[in-house]
Amino acid sequence: ALKAQEERVIETPVEPSAPSVEVQDVIPSPKPVKLQRKGGVLHEVMHKAVAIRYLPSTTADMVGTRILGQFVELFETSGDKKWRKMEDPETGDEGWMMLYHPQIGDLLRVVEEERLE
Repeated sequence: ALKAQEERVIETPVEPSAPSVEVQDVIPSPKPVKLQRKGGVLHEVMHKAVAIRYLPSTTADMVGTRILGQFVELFETSGDKKWRKMEDPETGDEGWMMLYHPQIGDLLRVVEEERLE
């Protein structure tokens, strides 16, 4: 009778590897797992400060700025071709930047056509 009891005790706590999966999910990754996008075009900021906006519109909320001489990597272009989407892998910032302003002129200029691998 004792042997049967022992076997039952051994069987009960065994759960199909669910806990280990849970533990993995909980462990915080040291860095946001944001993959750096390929195919961006490097631009230099040509104006004292250029806003980064949530949407490609001057009325959209500002989510950041880049200042004269800084570099930004720009991706897709807005429908009206006046804005480009920026992503900064260091800070995780993303938003839209205006390329040319009717009163001010060029806000950003292309530094290189293709990003060097």
